[in-house]
Amino acid sequence: MLLIIYLVLLALVFLISRGWKAKHRTVLILGLTELLIRMTVMKDPVIVSVGRSLYSTVQGITFDDSSWVAAAGRADELLETQLWLIIFFAGAFTLQSVLLAFFYRTFAQARLALRVKNAKNQLLIVGRVDDAKRLVKDTLKNNRRARIIYIPTDTIPEDSELYKTCRIEKEDYLNHLRRRANYTVILLPEDDYRNLERVNLLNEWAGKNNKNKVKIKVSVFMENNLRRFRDFKANNLDTCVFSREEVAVRSFLDECQPIDTLIRTNSFEKNGLPYLTDPFKLCVIGFSSIAQEFLLLTYENTAFLTKEDGVKPFGALVIDDKLETRKEAFLTEIPHLAQSNEIAFLKAEYHSDKYFAAIKKYAAEWDQILVSTDDTKANIDIAMKLCRVYDALGIFDSRPQIVVILNDGCAGAKHLLDKYENITVVDVNSRLMSYQTLIDRSVDLSAQDANANYNQLSNRGTGWSSLGTFLEASNRALALDAPVKKKLFAMSSAPQSDTMEFLAKYEHSRWMAFSFAHGWVPMPVSELTPEDLAEFNTKHADQKRHTCLIPWDELDKLPQKSPGKVKSYDRDTVWRALGNPKKV
Repeated sequence: MLLIIYLVLLALVFLISRGWKAKHRTVLILGLTELLIRMTVMKDPVIVSVGRSLYSTVQGITFDDSSWVAAAGRADELLETQLWLIIFFAGAFTLQSVLLAFFYRTFAQARLALRVKNAKNQLLIVGRVDDAKRLVKDTLKNNRRARIIYIPTDTIPEDSELYKTCRIEKEDYLNHLRRRANYTVILLPEDDYRNLERVNLLNEWAGKNNKNKVKIKVSVFMENNLRRFRDFKANNLDTCVFSREEVAVRSFLDECQPIDTLIRTNSFEKNGLPYLTDPFKLCVIGFSSIAQEFLLLTYENTAFLTKEDGVKPFGALVIDDKLETRKEAFLTEIPHLAQSNEIAFLKAEYHSDKYFAAIKKYAAEWDQILVSTDDTKANIDIAMKLCRVYDALGIFDSRPQIVVILNDGCAGAKHLLDKYENITVVDVNSRLMSYQTLIDRSVDLSAQDANANYNQLSNRGTGWSSLGTFLEASNRALALDAPVKKKLFAMSSAPQSDTMEFLAKYEHSRWMAFSFAHGWVPMPVSELTPEDLAEFNTKHADQKRHTCLIPWDELDKLPQKSPGKVKSYDRDTVWRALGNPKKV
């Protein structure tokens, strides 16, 4: 009976202490064991027994069980066997606690190796320790059953928590992947171009093992200009290319879309079709790499329609104290924007008279101010100074949203800036390692559907992995824009047919903005070859030139399979974005 009571209490201890560390659970078990022995054998009062039990627990942990042996020796013959069994169980848990204390990493790695070996779906993370810790933590929060293999590219501390959650492997593990497993591979940010080499290695390995139906989904970080302006294919992989800059800016835009700002400032016509009456105005202070990405992504997401010809929906002023080289490198990659008047540049030292003159001149016009110099502390100082400038000018109704980039955390910065209602802080590092962004990639389902719909309309058979990184990004941008189309549709008071045509025209404008922001330029029809005309090919992708990069009203003049065929792609896209794929 005593043994049964002990086992029941033991089960309750395990239920209560789920998630506890082994050493804490062992102390509780030993205390319970000593209490049960003393209350049964020595007939001591409960309070005295509890006190002695806690004291004797230390003896148990140090394998000094003389008190238990003496107690068992005085027990009557009926209880002796049960007491010894209880002492045995308690000693086993004590031994487990000691072994775990000295050899926990070895045991944990052996256990993780067994779990990974038997898992059909595996997550493979390659990169620096700090980045991996953030991603693993977020991953296990979203999927506790994830089987994770981690390949560190820098030194991993001996006491790192990663030993307890990930199977640690060496770099050459990439050459020995299992042929019967499906992999999700995350190549975290690197300062060099090693990730390109890793993607090529994975692509070759997957190609050799196609007959085994191996599936490899790769999320790879690359340098931002390489991600935005260069196109490459990995036909054997499901690849998505990220950069630190793009992930941070995209996560911010998902929460603060330009259309929401424009709706809040009553910048759309209220009657009829939702034409934009006031362009989205952005001021960029500091032209760092993340500022450049912020500028281009905002440009892509503000391609709204205006009634008057020649009126641009977007305008920006860039202020930087090291403008010459940065401006030249930036405009070289986007020749169309270099020729437009949508972006103005001003070289000025921060806090100089020239700088403050520009701030005061355009203060009432801006919808948003981005502060993104190379120095996080300077960003904070500039943001607070801007608030004081607006207070001094007495401009409260038109005060813009100030977005402050924190490159290296800066403890206390968020608390310091929280008192300013119009300041939004973007902590780059905290936004990077997200399970939803890098692993779940739910937007890919909509993007792949968009590609399949286009293939059906155009009678093409380009598979997702054969598109290349540019067209994959184009389809993802299309999927992410669906909520914007729904908001524009809801704002319209015009007949449905007119609204749908308006949104198709908007979709063409959005697609052009995306293409221009990735370095594409218009191509005259006269430069199409006879082969292009025979196959209705509208672009020279290697030169980043496209004949459809022209105003909506001129599309019908292009060579096409049937009248209105080119416009039909945009119309179909709108219907599907609104959740009604049937034509009416």
